[in-house]
Amino acid sequence: MTETRLAKAYTTNNLLRATFSIFGSTLVNQPVQIMLKNYLTTAFRNLSRNKSYFFLNLLGLTSGLTVFILITLYVQYEFSFDSYNINKDRIFRVVKEDVDNYYMGTNRFGVTPAPLGPALMDEYPEVEYATRIATVGNRLIGVGEESFLEPSIHGADPEAFRIFTFSAVAGNPENFLNGKNTAVLTQSIATKYFGDRNPIGEIIRYRGEHPFTVTGVIADMPNNSHFRMDIILDYVSVMEIDGRDLNQWGSNSFYTYLLLRKGADPKSMEAKFPALREKYVEAHDKWGPQSTTYHLEALPWIHLNSKVNFDIGTTTDIKRLYISMSIAFLILIIACINYINLATAKALTRWKEVGVRKSIGAQRQNLMGQFLGESFLVALASLLIAILCTHVVLPSFAEFVGQKITLNYAAQPLWIGFYVLLVIFIATGAGFYPAFMLSSVRPVAALKGTVGLGGGRTTLRNLLVVAQFAISGILIICTVIVASQMNYIHSKDMGFVRGQIVLIRLRDAQLVKKLDVFKNELKRIPGVTHVSAASSMPNNITSNNGVKWPGMPDDADLSLYTANVDEDYINLFELRLAAGRSFDLSQGDGARTMMINESAAKALGWDDPIGKEMITWSNDTAKIIGVLKDYNQHSLHLGIEPLQFFFSPGWASQVAVRMEADKRESVMAAIENTYKLFSQQYPFEYTWFDEVVNQQYINDQKTATMANWSTLLTVLIACLGLYGLAMHSTEQRLKEVGIRKILGASVGGLMLLLSRTFLGLVVIAFVIATPAAYWMMSGWLDNFAFHVPIDVSVFVLSLLAMLLIGGLTIGYLTLHAARKNPVEVLKVE
Repeated sequence: MTETRLAKAYTTNNLLRATFSIFGSTLVNQPVQIMLKNYLTTAFRNLSRNKSYFFLNLLGLTSGLTVFILITLYVQYEFSFDSYNINKDRIFRVVKEDVDNYYMGTNRFGVTPAPLGPALMDEYPEVEYATRIATVGNRLIGVGEESFLEPSIHGADPEAFRIFTFSAVAGNPENFLNGKNTAVLTQSIATKYFGDRNPIGEIIRYRGEHPFTVTGVIADMPNNSHFRMDIILDYVSVMEIDGRDLNQWGSNSFYTYLLLRKGADPKSMEAKFPALREKYVEAHDKWGPQSTTYHLEALPWIHLNSKVNFDIGTTTDIKRLYISMSIAFLILIIACINYINLATAKALTRWKEVGVRKSIGAQRQNLMGQFLGESFLVALASLLIAILCTHVVLPSFAEFVGQKITLNYAAQPLWIGFYVLLVIFIATGAGFYPAFMLSSVRPVAALKGTVGLGGGRTTLRNLLVVAQFAISGILIICTVIVASQMNYIHSKDMGFVRGQIVLIRLRDAQLVKKLDVFKNELKRIPGVTHVSAASSMPNNITSNNGVKWPGMPDDADLSLYTANVDEDYINLFELRLAAGRSFDLSQGDGARTMMINESAAKALGWDDPIGKEMITWSNDTAKIIGVLKDYNQHSLHLGIEPLQFFFSPGWASQVAVRMEADKRESVMAAIENTYKLFSQQYPFEYTWFDEVVNQQYINDQKTATMANWSTLLTVLIACLGLYGLAMHSTEQRLKEVGIRKILGASVGGLMLLLSRTFLGLVVIAFVIATPAAYWMMSGWLDNFAFHVPIDVSVFVLSLLAMLLIGGLTIGYLTLHAARKNPVEVLKVE
């Protein structure tokens, strides 16, 4: 026994020496070090004697800290986008806003006309540089005898290298893209193409045939850039090759970025944009009344707060970041509340210790130091374990949020200071009240055991438990509603089938010329039931065109979402007819036939549209042969819009193949072999249609997953706090329980007596949580044009869940107290 105690003392002393070697030796003088060492020595001994209490605190704080660190990492990474640019505060993107042109729920667009950038440089001295960027993407690049299908190809003006911060690896940045048919590659692409050879002066072939000379190599763009470019071609040359008019103000397909001079006011520049439109668009091209305005977006906010159509890269919603950070703080706060509840519950056993210490001369500040020392040790141990847990789960968490988040202390030394502040915050924030309470008692009352923890202190602890369970209740209600909405999304009949359909990407122009033959070969594969070629799939009709018709009123202005389909499209996806018929080659249907949906008929004001004609973009007419029942041609975030289908398979970009479920593997092998017979140059690319549909709700699914885990963790920590309060209360009422049991009280009655106060707190927490959760979820559901209602059943289910969780948490303690032998309880007195 003596050897064991000596070993423990030796271990404790080693831990204390290590702690002071890190935190204390250079910060405080020798007397203070001795005092702190005494505090921590006592704290170590107390914690080692109360392992279950220490474990519960450690579990709560570690869980809260791990989540807090992970979410803080994620939010910090999202806010770091584009911060690597030296001139980030002077870089702006031009976006356009069309007064009446709402597309995909907004009338703001990230794309602008090609002449806009040069015009801004000519007209406004505030503009130091302007560049146009065109996304080309998914084109063949020839290098020697090889060809590569590259997804990230862009055209750009040479000014891009003066606006953005790039790290040059080879070549002179002053000469990047200054000549015709020049190219700049990232380091990874240059290595992929040329290995260890110097790539400067080498030739790559755009679209497999147009030569471009490599004039520069840059380091790969950082992950926290709102757009990424791997191959950058000189803008003018690539646009000429693609046959795009650089002087057309009516074509909005390009991104315009500006570097303003120091001291320039972006708001003053925006005020001049209407005059620019009047000079270049209305006066010269006679486009009619001005309906478009331009705005400037600051570079640091593009990733966080840009809500435009056709954005150059993926963006995030800053509201989600605020919500995520709020959840992180709430979890950390309820972890601290949990510590306070457990500490005050444990205080019942420490009054005599406090009385003895005070009677032999300990001052209040000494006791405060001791108890805060315990808080410091618990906080430090929790943080160290939380850091370890963070490093373990960070790869999975980064994959979940879809960002390449890392934690490198050499590159991010501020995290060390952040950890120190966290320990101080938790040790003082969570430990101050228990330390203040324990150190405030009178020695005589403490030694007699007549202190008690009632009155205002009980009220405070009850309020803390209510706060914990109110937060838990909000998250439980939100989780139930989010789960209901996600189930609704997956089960709703959107008006088309989505299972057992594979989509094949068409990139080879030679294959498109033989599309009918290719489709016929696919139809011959055993297990294939339908084959169709189209420009868009029914879940995501992206093209939107203004329409005209014979006899159109002068003041009419209507746009319809448009897709080019073939004769098999309607049957493959089982779209339903409201009137007329589908496309049918046997009836001579061709390029002059079309179908519309019910919303289009209503927008056109036609009760019977069958046989009526629309004017196509080639100034021909197309006759309406059928009306489709309305279906969700976009995600459920958006409403059903007017829609038109033209019979025009020559514009197809994808082929859809529907198959029998039990022949999926053999059919896919046969499809790939058939594709390779028609296209050897482009790889076989395919996706499953149901996965494409689900991808439209990926952010919503992440919200649901985050809600589930946050709720689980919050409930766990809240239960620890409730457990601590119940433990304290039952210890205080053991004598009362013993007397009631002698007088004949049943175990069930005693359990109800001991638990009803806590369950009452849960009910109060639910009453507080209900309006808050309703307000939050109403706002979230407003993002969906189609969503579940928030009915009473949601709140009833949530209340039952909270009562069940609370009942299970305190059930063991109350049962144990109710079954205790009254003789053993009363003989203590």
